[in-house]
Amino acid sequence: MFSSKALQSQSKLRDERLGRLKDFLHTKQGQVINVEDVVFTTLFNTLSSIIFARDFLDLSDEHGTRDGLKESLRKIIEYGGITKDFGSFFPMFERFDLQGIRKGTMRQYKKTFAHWEDIIEERRARIGSSTWSSEQAQSFVDRMLENGFSNDQINQLVTELFVAGTNTTTTSVVWAMTELVRHKEVMSKIVEEIGREIKSDTITDSELSQLPYLQACIKEAMRLHPPVPLLLPHMAAETCEVMNYTIPKNSKIFVNLWAMGRDPKVWDDPLSFKPERFIGSKVDFKGQDFELLPFGSGRRMCPGMPSGVKSVQLILASLIREFDLVLPDDVDPLKLDMNDKFGIALKMETPLKLLFKQKEESRMLTKPSSLKNLPPGPPRLPIIGNLHQVGDRPHVSTAKFAKEYGPLISLRLGKQVLVVASSPEAAMEILKTQDRFLSSRVVPTAFQQTSLIPHSVIWSECNQTWKNLRTLCRTEMFSSKALQSQSKLRDERLGRLKDFLHTKQGQVINVEDVVFTTLFNTLSSIIFARDFLDLSDEHGTRDGLKESLRKIIEYGGITKDFGSFFPMFERFDLQGIRKGTMRQYKKTFAHWEDIIEERRARIGSSTWSSEQAQSFVDRMLENGFSNDQINQLVTELFVAGTNTTTTSVVWAMTELVRHKEVMSKIVEEIGREIKSDTITDSELSQLPYLQACIKEAMRLHPPVPLLLPHMAAETCEVMNYTIPKNSKIFVNLWAMGRDPKVWDDPLSFKPERFIGSKVDFKGQDFDLLPFGSGRRMCPGMPSGVKSVQLILASLIREFDLVLPDDVDPLKLDMNDKFGIALKMETPLKLLFKQKEESRSVRLGRTKGREKLEVLIMLKAQFIGIYKTVKL
Repeated sequence: MFSSKALQSQSKLRDERLGRLKDFLHTKQGQVINVEDVVFTTLFNTLSSIIFARDFLDLSDEHGTRDGLKESLRKIIEYGGITKDFGSFFPMFERFDLQGIRKGTMRQYKKTFAHWEDIIEERRARIGSSTWSSEQAQSFVDRMLENGFSNDQINQLVTELFVAGTNTTTTSVVWAMTELVRHKEVMSKIVEEIGREIKSDTITDSELSQLPYLQACIKEAMRLHPPVPLLLPHMAAETCEVMNYTIPKNSKIFVNLWAMGRDPKVWDDPLSFKPERFIGSKVDFKGQDFELLPFGSGRRMCPGMPSGVKSVQLILASLIREFDLVLPDDVDPLKLDMNDKFGIALKMETPLKLLFKQKEESRMLTKPSSLKNLPPGPPRLPIIGNLHQVGDRPHVSTAKFAKEYGPLISLRLGKQVLVVASSPEAAMEILKTQDRFLSSRVVPTAFQQTSLIPHSVIWSECNQTWKNLRTLCRTEMFSSKALQSQSKLRDERLGRLKDFLHTKQGQVINVEDVVFTTLFNTLSSIIFARDFLDLSDEHGTRDGLKESLRKIIEYGGITKDFGSFFPMFERFDLQGIRKGTMRQYKKTFAHWEDIIEERRARIGSSTWSSEQAQSFVDRMLENGFSNDQINQLVTELFVAGTNTTTTSVVWAMTELVRHKEVMSKIVEEIGREIKSDTITDSELSQLPYLQACIKEAMRLHPPVPLLLPHMAAETCEVMNYTIPKNSKIFVNLWAMGRDPKVWDDPLSFKPERFIGSKVDFKGQDFDLLPFGSGRRMCPGMPSGVKSVQLILASLIREFDLVLPDDVDPLKLDMNDKFGIALKMETPLKLLFKQKEESRSVRLGRTKGREKLEVLIMLKAQFIGIYKTVKL
């Protein structure tokens, strides 16, 4: 928790929570803020993200009444700080707990523990699985569980960390801020020092050493207002002598830091706030200078001192840099109530309340020096930047900008920097050369459910857990062995689709609906060993699952997301995106909750063996996955594995319907190469022209036109331009696929360009990247490609694809609609007319089945006669 290495690894978590505090204060311009409340919440969430890898409190819940956790912790602190404890003065009455202190504390402990019980159990199950390795540990709780800690041990240690790590640090920030508000000349010196020494957008841990005057102010505040004024009480284990006096065994011992800090024998002018006394002085609070001991000394010294000091410095420096701290109602600073209230920590009797007014110079931080060498881009407006120029089809608008400003451009969307690569060279720089800096994710608002992100294979950071999830998916879902074992399931669902289309002769079919249902059931049979959707339920309204998934996809593809452009409003979810997505998530999860529980019980039984595993869910349960982990991963597999593949099939089919000569060549190739009744996976390699058509369709209509957004984890350089930390990054595949510098006659559908070409979409040819490249490349590529090939080949072989009402194929609406996947704006609708030659094949299959049924019946009769004779 507190080593230099640990503090360094926690810096991103501290920065994120401090960023949220600043964004919150920006939204509260002109409103009076209780400083203790917002600082406590920020510190608590920072600590909970380190301990549990999640936040618990909400800055907008001022009094902490929403779920009671803040209130429970406050009461524990209050009970611990009671000075008139009758039982401790008269031990004979202690066991009766006459004041109800123990009973009250225990009640609050239980309420507190309940907030993280489920998290501990979920982590314990995961760590107990056979595939767990120490590199997967995400939090301090993981480390405790690895070391065999019991729930009681974890609860006690975690609660102590929360109480000690938030209460005293909050108190230190509040007292320091109070003194700075009272002494304007001191505040001015800090502001000047920060402006002179800090040039980056955000103050980092490493820059704090450049602020000696701020550090002096914090020492001076702790001298006058030590957070624990008497230190925690010591006790004499044995009778001993101190300064020629006898200290009896079991004596209670206080060290009065408050008195020492105000002693004129130790300090010159001790009641005045004079930070200058520490400039050039070697006196520090590391436990060696006994004039200043806010963290104690010796073996009982606070181990969290490095973390506490860093937090106080970072919060003060960041808020002073960004805001003017103003007392409400023109209160005279020198008339502030400086009385304190004794407890575990020495709080202000009258809470400090301030207005946080954004500094004019902090407004200019939207144009920091690090942004001077950004890639070129169009002029931007104040506040909104280029938002008005992006529109509903960002792949098209950014492609136009690329023609004018070059293959690497930058735009400003509110406060967010967006970098777009639109050439193979720029794509290679981002996805390969600078992959280690640019492979983080910008999580869309729809998917920012903090408890689910760590379980995501798409949105989580590239850590060991993410690697393990990808490895599991590749091995169990997308490897050659897995795909081969799934072939029967694919064939069965494709057979049902063909049978359904045969029953719909002469009826107009929405291609997207039936392909989506087929792919979904194929995937659900692999994941759960059962189907969920029905081909006859065209709109998916029967049980709502299809509709819920569609809404999740829609929420995820919203381009005008106000919260992501202006982070200060993000937490309020003004458009209801997070709330709406979470509602659909819950509806979706409900469809398979019972299946998971039934499988979990079966796998937990004594008779279970790994050979009995029937589905991907069985494998996840064997590996100790929690319900949250399963729900998140399964939903991502369904969304990614059906939406983009469906889109690819629809666009390819549309282009083939528009180009009859291309369709004729595919029909001829299939007739020449395929002799079996049903096209199998192994026969797809015999259809190179079909494969070329699919590549050509993906070139013109990449299913994810900008790829999923990347984020710069660190500032880096691409093509001699600076990409600032936290920039959002798109790779515009749509623009690259239509670039005449890359492709000859790029707007024409010409599959022949891929015949004899080695260009493939496996992530090594940066001209064609429908599945991405690098560490964030789609792991489901082998499965997706196979499904597209199989569906197209099978349907083209069996049916003539005919536009209804004699529509001219060349007048089809080819406009697209931007989202997670690039769909057709006007859905493709076709008549599927059975080919004459497929009719005879189908008739042969029917007669074959009839003969088989007769043989089975004769065999049964023969066995019956034989048994009768024998008897």
